[in-house]
Amino acid sequence: MKVASILASAFFTVACAQCLGLLLLHLLRPRISRAEQYLYAFASGSALLSLLVFLANAAHLAWTATFVAMGVGSIGACLYRRAYLPFEAKLPRLRWMDKGLLAVATPAFALLYFLHALAPEASPDGSAYHLGLVQTYLDQHGFGRITTDMYANLPLGAEMLYMFAFSFGRHSSAALVHFCFLLALPAFIVVIGQRFQAPRAGVLAAVMIFLSPVFGVDGSTAYIDVALAFMAVTLFAALQTWDDTRDAALLPLIGLFAGFAYAIKPTAFTGVLYAFVFLIYKLVRRRESFIGPALIVAGCAALMILPWLIKNAITVGNPFSPFLNAWFPNPYIRISGEESYRFYLRNYEGLKSYWDIPLEVTIRGAVLNGFLGPLFLLAPLGLLSLRWKLGRQLVLAAAIFASTYFENIGTRFLMSAAPFAAFAIALPVAQARGMVPLLIAFQVFASWPENLTLYAHQYSWRIDRFYWAAAFRIQSESEYLNYKIDGYATAKLAEQHVPKDGVIFTPGGIAHAYCRRKVLVAYQSALGNRLGESITAAVNRTFQPNRWWTYSFPPRRLRKLRMVQATAAPNDIWSVSEFRIFGPTGELQRTRDWQLRANPNPWDVQLAFDNCPVTRWYSAQRAKRGMYVEVSLPSEVELSAVRADATLDQQEGTARLEAEVDGKWIVLAEKPTVSEATPTRGLRREAILDLKRAGVTHMSVQKDEYFAADMATDPARWGVTLLGETPTARLYRLD
Repeated sequence: MKVASILASAFFTVACAQCLGLLLLHLLRPRISRAEQYLYAFASGSALLSLLVFLANAAHLAWTATFVAMGVGSIGACLYRRAYLPFEAKLPRLRWMDKGLLAVATPAFALLYFLHALAPEASPDGSAYHLGLVQTYLDQHGFGRITTDMYANLPLGAEMLYMFAFSFGRHSSAALVHFCFLLALPAFIVVIGQRFQAPRAGVLAAVMIFLSPVFGVDGSTAYIDVALAFMAVTLFAALQTWDDTRDAALLPLIGLFAGFAYAIKPTAFTGVLYAFVFLIYKLVRRRESFIGPALIVAGCAALMILPWLIKNAITVGNPFSPFLNAWFPNPYIRISGEESYRFYLRNYEGLKSYWDIPLEVTIRGAVLNGFLGPLFLLAPLGLLSLRWKLGRQLVLAAAIFASTYFENIGTRFLMSAAPFAAFAIALPVAQARGMVPLLIAFQVFASWPENLTLYAHQYSWRIDRFYWAAAFRIQSESEYLNYKIDGYATAKLAEQHVPKDGVIFTPGGIAHAYCRRKVLVAYQSALGNRLGESITAAVNRTFQPNRWWTYSFPPRRLRKLRMVQATAAPNDIWSVSEFRIFGPTGELQRTRDWQLRANPNPWDVQLAFDNCPVTRWYSAQRAKRGMYVEVSLPSEVELSAVRADATLDQQEGTARLEAEVDGKWIVLAEKPTVSEATPTRGLRREAILDLKRAGVTHMSVQKDEYFAADMATDPARWGVTLLGETPTARLYRLD
């Protein structure tokens, strides 16, 4: 019964998308073939369904009943309008040999992928944020206001489709929706080959992609990369067909495809630029007006893109969050946090040199999370396809969609370019008699699960066998997920011990899609960064306020003071743990009347005045001259010194002290006297108190965390109680 529900949910989702697309094509009537009709319908209908689900979330109408109404309405309208009737035009038929190659090469792999998709969702990101956010939004019946998870700020175009399926059939139904994109992708590659008189090359390219190990494992989970690759191919096909036919009915589809590609993943903004430049270049070259066509494409692309930008602008004050925070400063994502995250994406642990990337992404697959397969080592052959018009367009498209690769060097970020590279390889190869069957036979052998161990790393991301028992629930979901995901047991432990209104802080994350509790992950927001720093300060002397910068000056009556960066080191990130002001009788007692300012990061300035040794005001970006921390007292007071308690992870005394006198800022002291402070005790409990002030009630700690052994040895010293543990993590309650 469970399996039937999963399958029905996925089928209902895809049928709804297909019907919406058929209705749109029935309205536009583009001059395309019947084979293209159903593929274009799936692409455009998926975009429209994603937009409808977005609107339901924005209106807080994300209920199962809402999605039932959407599905029934779209299917009913399609039947009523008879939009399902096939178009009359047909493409040239494939030769029997090409059909035979597809029939021999693909069915076993399709079954392999289907079983993997039907099995419980166990992918790292799918079980974390892709479906974790879907679950959260469904529980809230809408978007809500999530400011502590940077992944909630990404466009979630594919996840909206997953939400539709998830509301009926849960996790596996979402993966099966992505599996349908995996089936549609090679079909469209074959169709492109038929339309542009390269059928044999299209067949080889389709097999290269469909049997690629990373496409198989990604497309049979709740990831989004195969969906993006399908939209990239669809956009390419629409542009090339428009170039041949000048069919104006394709223009809205081109805009829709480009916009939806961005809504799936923002790195696809290059696809939007590609569509515009291609369109304008072709029209200008023919001395035709491009304004009208460009406006149509822009409007349809904006329909898919603007909702996500507006959502972010309202929620976190940055339409392009979690990126471009230097352009749109906000209290939710630090500039330094974004820089660290982007550095990590460009420098995967274990990669010794960028020269290792070609082998990593083709045959190894452990460091960069997946591999395309050995046939992609033939990529230089793709340059031979430049002899043909189609080949030149394929190479151009591959370059455009690969242009953002070095922003994230994982193999998955080449997947939107891979279909074009495969087709470019296949074009010259197809000219040699007998080479296509030979390479397809090699691809089948090299991609079979048991043969992957002959060349790929044993820990590479791939499907290693047929998951019959897990797919049909002969093996229980909990047993399978405990075996596949480290964080699943932790998620279930959290659901058991944490109340529904509890908040779990974790440095590394858990399988959020299986934990219906609020989870705050250290690296995913400014608040998470700050709380993680509090824990670090509790056990690491480098991040404790063990250095004093003391500014002494002749006593005088003052009201406004500020510390200003004067000699900032380029790699420092300036911070002030405590800003203390002294008069003749000692330190001034702080009151609520003190007005505090800071630039940058004004939102955390209070942390420099809170008497908490594990918190600090943090510039949240690389230090620059002119940064300041400022305090205005209620009235003038006789003052003689200021002391900044600072951490050891920055240069000594790089700021000067200024005061406002008669409306002008003057320098009171150019440099401070630097001295070492006596280490503060009890910081572990202070860190836990800081977490509690932020609303955290529990902590999930991986056993390999730097402080895990210390907390496990003496939880009372921290002020926590152990509630339970799994083989990889412990769950604590904050006392």
